[in-house]
Amino acid sequence: MKKLILTFLIAIIIISKLQAQVAESYADGNISANPTWVGNTADWIVNPALQLQSNNTIASSTFYLSTASTLATTAQWEFFTNLTFNTSSTNYVDVFLTASASDLSLN
Repeated sequence: MKKLILTFLIAIIIISKLQAQVAESYADGNISANPTWVGNTADWIVNPALQLQSNNTIASSTFYLSTASTLATTAQWEFFTNLTFNTSSTNYVDVFLTASASDLSLN
């Protein structure tokens, strides 16, 4: 019984110390650090509401951001998306939660 209680307490301590690999709120106002995002960085801004927003004005263009993660296959993903345009077969958004390469235009 003592071993079971000790194992339980150790598990609780370990779990309480775990942190997400990527937790991005854009509170720093940029995408260049904590975490570092790569890709078409000029096509993205952090707006005054501290939300990531596309800054690309070219119709039907492809642009992306990515960041490395070692815990991607065991992660919980949460994000907010607000599309303020009518989507179509040529005007839409793809979201890749994991990819084998950081250049998402190749996928």
